Amino acid sequence: MNTSASQASQAAPSDEIDLRELVRALWDTRMPVLLAVATFAVLFWLAVALLASRDGFVSSWDAELRFVFPGVEEGIYREGSPFSSSDLLASVIVNRVYDLNELDRYGLRRSQFANALTIAETAPNREFIVRRFEHELGRQGLSSAERNQLESEFTAELERASRGSATLSLVLTESLVPGQSQLPDSVARKVLLDIPRVWAEYMTTETGLFAANLDLYSVSVVDRSIFRSLDFMLAYEALKEKFGLLNHNFAQLRQVPNSVAIADAETGMRLNDLQAVANELEAFVLEDTLGPSVITGAAIGSGLIEHFFRNRVAELERRRNLLQNQAHQIEVTLSDYSRIPRVVQRPGVRGQPPSEDGFLGGVSAIPQFGSDFLNQLVQLGGETGDVQFRQELSRERLDLLLESVQVNSEIERLNQLLSASIEQAVSGQADAALNEEAVARTNEAVDNLVGELRDLFLATERLANQLSQFRQGGLDAIYSIARPPSRAPAESMVLTRPNLQRFILGSVLIAILTVFGVFIRNMVRTDGPVAGPVAGTAAR
Repeated sequence: MNTSASQASQAAPSDEIDLRELVRALWDTRMPVLLAVATFAVLFWLAVALLASRDGFVSSWDAELRFVFPGVEEGIYREGSPFSSSDLLASVIVNRVYDLNELDRYGLRRSQFANALTIAETAPNREFIVRRFEHELGRQGLSSAERNQLESEFTAELERASRGSATLSLVLTESLVPGQSQLPDSVARKVLLDIPRVWAEYMTTETGLFAANLDLYSVSVVDRSIFRSLDFMLAYEALKEKFGLLNHNFAQLRQVPNSVAIADAETGMRLNDLQAVANELEAFVLEDTLGPSVITGAAIGSGLIEHFFRNRVAELERRRNLLQNQAHQIEVTLSDYSRIPRVVQRPGVRGQPPSEDGFLGGVSAIPQFGSDFLNQLVQLGGETGDVQFRQELSRERLDLLLESVQVNSEIERLNQLLSASIEQAVSGQADAALNEEAVARTNEAVDNLVGELRDLFLATERLANQLSQFRQGGLDAIYSIARPPSRAPAESMVLTRPNLQRFILGSVLIAILTVFGVFIRNMVRTDGPVAGPVAGTAAR
């Protein structure tokens, strides 16, 4: 027993000496471990940086948009055309924004810019919708049909909510060292603001989806060069036609509510003022400019003028005959429709056949209850529709007759001008010297008149644009910026979570391998850091 106790008391100090020696041996490996880990860190991060320089940094900007025009929740424009948020990234919009901001100066190609843009529909109130339907679906006693109905309603409402919002993003990969290909932050933010603005302007001015429905003639129908090459009588007729097109524009503008209250932004004149100026130019300036020249024979080329007027008269005669034939056909239709026998049955007494002596014939009171009352209402609606049909046909016939009368008046006017032109050509009353002087003055007057006519056409176009904006309330009534463009933190290709995880794991492995390497090296040189103390204890 004493011998065993003595051996146990000698073993305890031996264990303490071994543990201290082991810790000391590990501590002696600190410098090799630090050197190995530092070397690994340098090599690892250098390799990561080289890979990042090849792939580049990813920079992103995004903005949140709200579409507020009527019909957006149903996925349509206000005219019924289908709407999608991807319309903002159509090629025509992207190219215009690219050219507007001159992005080629930054080394960004057009295809790169188009591929860097994305838009995604979002639902800002998604959480509210989800909670509400979760509450509805959590009710007890719901049948499978009711549950399916609620799920369908949830999907439909979520789709409607997402159509009205979208997130527009611009994601670019830039080089590690900023260079020519880097897009400035201010330019990127402006690009995101320009895309919805250019889209709304394009849809308003060029496609007309947000514009007032106006069938207008533009200023391009008035060409100065054409009037300078025409004889005065032909120029007179051409100008009369242009004034007719201008009056058509005025009539179209008047169809828009409050159009007479809007003033042209450039001239300050309202619609009534512009029409008064047009009437004055047509009634006085045009007649004063070309009327005397036509009457006195100042125009040259009577054969061409005669040919023109005869063709114009023949065309108008065909138009008049067509209008009169259409009016006659409507009259025949009305007459035949009146002769068609129509039986309006009156519900009879139970057990007796209904009478055919006309509506309410034989009975002066409309039944107030039951199927008889409903039958009388149906008959009354039929009579009302019959009257409306007759009125529409009569109104159409009257319009055709009035138009034919106007065409006939124009034919008589052209025949009078043709007769006067022929008489002047036959009598030879035109003085050549006078004609040259008159031609110079008339050409100048015609040029001035054409310029004023063009200004009036431009004014009608500007009024149409203003009416379109007022109709929608401007661009603010088409879309709004819910969250301005902001730059997300550049995604570094170096200090990423996977790279940090790889570095930590690699450093631990390198440290462990270094420790074992140092131990093996020491054991090879000597008997090992642990064998010495153990052997000494055994000897004692």
